Amino acid sequence: MDPAITEQLRQAAKRWRQKPYLETDSCQVAILRPEHNKKITPDTLQAEDFLWFQCKKDDSITEVMNRCENMVGHRVQLFHSFGLCGSDYATVDKFDHCKDGLIVLRAVGENSQIVDISKSKQMSNLQYLTKLESSNRPEEMEQAVRRIKGCLPALLSRIQELEALNGVDANRWSVSIKELMNLPTQHRTLIGVIGGTGDGKSSLLNALLGVEHLAPTNCIRACTAVITVFAFNHSNDPAAKFKGAIVFMRMSDWTEELSTIGSILLEEGRLSRNFNVPDTEEEEAYARFKAVYPHLTKQTDIERALSDIPAFLASDVALSKRLDRVVHIQDSTPEAFRRKLSDYVDSKEKSAGESSKPAQTDTSEWPGEYWPLIKCVRVYLKSPVLETGMEIADCPGLSDANAARAAVMKNWLKDCTGFWVVASIHRAVDNKVAKNLLGDAFKTQLLLDGQASAVTFICSQTDRISVDEAPKSLKIEPEISAQREKSRKRQKEINTAKANFEGLKKEKQGRKDKFDEVDDDLDKWLDLADEIKKGETVYAPKETNSLKRVPITGEEAEEKVKDLKSEKSACRTELKDIEKNMKELQNSISQMQKEMSDIKAGIVTTCIVKRNAYSKDSIRADYALGMKEHYQRLESEKDDTTFDPNEDQYDYEALAKSLPVYCVSSWGFQQLNGRMQNETPVVGFQTLEQTEIPQLQAHCRELTRSGRMAVSRRFLNSFLKLVTSLELWAANDGAGVDAEERLRNSPAMHLEKKLYQLKSSLKKEVHESKDAFESILKQTIYKRYVSASFVAQSAAVSTAKGWGLPQSKGGLHFQTYRAVVRRAGRYSTDDHDIDFNEALVAPMTKKIARPWMNAFGTALPAVVRSFEEKAKLVLQEFHDDVTSYVRKHGTNSVRTELLASQMMHHRNGLEITEAHMNEVITEHQKNANRMFAPSIQQTLAQAYKQCAAAAGQGVWRQIKSIMENAVQDKVTVMFHDAANEVRIKLGILGTEVAKEMNTVVDEIYHQAEFDYRQEIGDITVKPGKIMSKEEQEIRLFCKERTWLPEGMFKSDLNAPPTFPGNVIANDSDAAEDDTVGMDGVVATAAAGPLVITAGITGAINTNVPIVGTE
Repeated sequence: MDPAITEQLRQAAKRWRQKPYLETDSCQVAILRPEHNKKITPDTLQAEDFLWFQCKKDDSITEVMNRCENMVGHRVQLFHSFGLCGSDYATVDKFDHCKDGLIVLRAVGENSQIVDISKSKQMSNLQYLTKLESSNRPEEMEQAVRRIKGCLPALLSRIQELEALNGVDANRWSVSIKELMNLPTQHRTLIGVIGGTGDGKSSLLNALLGVEHLAPTNCIRACTAVITVFAFNHSNDPAAKFKGAIVFMRMSDWTEELSTIGSILLEEGRLSRNFNVPDTEEEEAYARFKAVYPHLTKQTDIERALSDIPAFLASDVALSKRLDRVVHIQDSTPEAFRRKLSDYVDSKEKSAGESSKPAQTDTSEWPGEYWPLIKCVRVYLKSPVLETGMEIADCPGLSDANAARAAVMKNWLKDCTGFWVVASIHRAVDNKVAKNLLGDAFKTQLLLDGQASAVTFICSQTDRISVDEAPKSLKIEPEISAQREKSRKRQKEINTAKANFEGLKKEKQGRKDKFDEVDDDLDKWLDLADEIKKGETVYAPKETNSLKRVPITGEEAEEKVKDLKSEKSACRTELKDIEKNMKELQNSISQMQKEMSDIKAGIVTTCIVKRNAYSKDSIRADYALGMKEHYQRLESEKDDTTFDPNEDQYDYEALAKSLPVYCVSSWGFQQLNGRMQNETPVVGFQTLEQTEIPQLQAHCRELTRSGRMAVSRRFLNSFLKLVTSLELWAANDGAGVDAEERLRNSPAMHLEKKLYQLKSSLKKEVHESKDAFESILKQTIYKRYVSASFVAQSAAVSTAKGWGLPQSKGGLHFQTYRAVVRRAGRYSTDDHDIDFNEALVAPMTKKIARPWMNAFGTALPAVVRSFEEKAKLVLQEFHDDVTSYVRKHGTNSVRTELLASQMMHHRNGLEITEAHMNEVITEHQKNANRMFAPSIQQTLAQAYKQCAAAAGQGVWRQIKSIMENAVQDKVTVMFHDAANEVRIKLGILGTEVAKEMNTVVDEIYHQAEFDYRQEIGDITVKPGKIMSKEEQEIRLFCKERTWLPEGMFKSDLNAPPTFPGNVIANDSDAAEDDTVGMDGVVATAAAGPLVITAGITGAINTNVPIVGTE
């Protein structure tokens, strides 16, 4: 900013602190006009360049800004605030110029041309949607999108009426509305859940989804035989609360699977002797075959089927009806749904209490089980976790021997937004799961995909803890000892109370016996008294062995009865007192026992909490260390002459701190929610939050946030461009000019010139971006192919020979080796994941990993960002030039504020396009970096087949010789071919991105051409022709937006929308008092002059009187 302007602002700040300005009740706000395009200097900045509004001096900055935004219809962002307290003047000399707008405050009286905004005014629908488009409120954005979609049919109907009128080109609007109506309103966020057998993945998912039993669980064997994807159920049918889609293999998939099974089971045409040996691949293959074909009981039938698979499948009509299809199931309860689902996905191998009888779920003609034939399953349910677009893929593990399912799962993992690694807390730390995350290949893949920070660790089964061992290992013995001492003391008190209770119990029994004795005596004496009254002579009950008995009188009898009644009453009173004392003591014992339970539960809780904290710290540190070590290996292999292990390329400490880790108890959460009541009660959790399942559920919702906003933002941006275009057309009276007049129309001729320049400039940016893409790929990746291929070639033969070394020297067992070659080079179990193809190509991928990461993580996104910024600048220069020319040479009636608003929407649209193009780049490079290993596999395909067919004496030597010779023979060509295939794939990327860019710039250009011609000299109606009544009505309909009722969004505004803004706080004295308002702007307690940037392209409400308009 010019020093003179800076000084003027400083003087204004000083005057603001002086009387009478501090005593006045109101002031004014000045906002630079949206169409202002002058450089701010003393010579060019005039009072009429501002819009002045009235406000109160003690209004907060947030209030002032909200009112300004409501008036001008666009965002106003805080750039700097003058404070009344502190320095004598504000530091504003960091401005070069303020093209996006300027706000200052001045005292009343310096200019009388003002608009009163002392009272807040309601935003119009478009003002609200314009603010909402840039907000961070996905719920409100989605609600607005849904309501808009409900209004679009009415608009489409009128636009289609307009299409029918002669001379009106409304097809562009009709197409735009239909595209809006078909745009998706929910973003899909896919999370892959990975974990080993027995780590509790299924139990975790049941708890996370809020159901007791849906994902299959089993205490004896692994249940998850296929990939199961959980998604939200949008159906409101009570009978379909739970729905499933079961996807079966294609016939080609099952043919390939049977070929693999045959290569495993048949040795020289005969069934392998190991088919019933536990824990062998022959037994596993035999189990899969028999699950589908239980009726083939004779060994010769199995051998005949696997020897001629095409003929065998051709005769199996029942099977062909079940492949290549999707079966849909549904039910109203999770238990019933699970039973239906288990018939398809659960393996029925015989286990404790289970019958080996195959499932009979589809038709009576099908004798087998379905699980070997299924690719994946989709389950739909109404879970809040899934409501925001989250989809969770429960992966059965990388060890699935089924080739089709393994391929499907690799594709799922490629499409995943993030990964959840689930491990029992007992092994999560001890086994260094975080550091050794699924091997180097998986870590390399994360780095290549740019997803090193997309991992979430979940430690399961936190309720399983030993309170004897945990305190020592966690070093919390003093704390636990204090609780245990309290527990022992309480136990002594309980024991004493129980002893006292037993004493009272004996005393009660004695009193009860005495009471019964007195009661019996009383009955006897009452009988005697009755007999005396009848005149009979009676004798006292014999109490001694004395033979002398004296008759008793009536008086004696009455006296004895009286004494016995008194004694009985005393006994009764004593019994009540004893029972009362026993009850009090029993309550005391119960209370102490509860306290004992609480103390013991507290000990468990303390151990769980401490172990959770320790585990989280260890896992974060291990993960960062594992990624650091792996990255350093990549760096050293890329160039060992420049590698410096002390120089970190990444902030691994930040990576560790940002790693989400959750330590959860699925059973604890379920029981606290009233589920799983038949299970042993889980101890140590008093609240749901202590189980950490609620925190994981919140993490799920947060993962969908950015995607949800991106989808809604795209819709709102397209909608706002449509509505603004309609308003520009509707505001035009249709009184166009003829062709000859247009040639004389200077603004129109200038517009055509600028439109041509606009198109040329935008196309130039696209062309330069495409060239930049190709140059980056060539310089960062392609040029390293030669050296990377050479490294891989040098290591290939030794790698192949290493597989056949004795196990003591790192080689593979014969059975493992043969299992690998039978599966085209890849074999996984719960213990290891072996991939010959990945191992061969690993030196090559490691060599290019760092350049790959730089290219796709930094350089190529920078090109896209540069395109966006340059395109926005081109658009702004076009708008500024055209509108400035019109003001000088044309008419004041041109609605530049609407054009400015439309230009703002185009600029925002470019930001949305940038995000989309980065998604295209990510998807493209994910596909490309996964092509290396399949290319190697294709090159060695014949060798794998020969190895699979090898049998008889010397088969071990024969298999090793085939593989080693094939690698040696193909070593030159296979890496060249792999690199070339990836290069071809990446070569398409620049074209694809350029195509996306061209689509965007063409849309912007054609929209700008249409909109600006509407305002500046376009021929909309032929001279002398009167606009039809129908067209007038439709123009009014579009102008007044009666199809979008005002106030329809207000119920969503509980607070002003949040807008991200960059704040430069140069006033150190006010910095400590700054608080963030609901609009995301820093609000300072001091009420002083403001310097704020406001979007130059903002739409101004045309109903508001603007003082000083030219």
